[in-house]
Amino acid sequence: MANIEERKKKFIETCDSLIRIQSFDVKSLPRVEEFGTTINFNTAVDPANRTIDLYKQIPIEVLEIFPEEVLVAYHPF
Repeated sequence: MANIEERKKKFIETCDSLIRIQSFDVKSLPRVEEFGTTINFNTAVDPANRTIDLYKQIPIEVLEIFPEEVLVAYHPF
């Protein structure tokens, strides 16, 4: 089990991540100007909206009761 400072750090990182997801602007996904009309992310807008809507249902305050394992942010690198 992590000490209080480690848990606090994980909690803050998780809160920051949740806020970023909840405030992500899906209108920035298509990027047609950069990639053209054939290869772009237009088809990702609706699924991204649905996913973000799910995350918007999670209030930041509820993270305080999540177990430590849930607060661990995934860092692929």
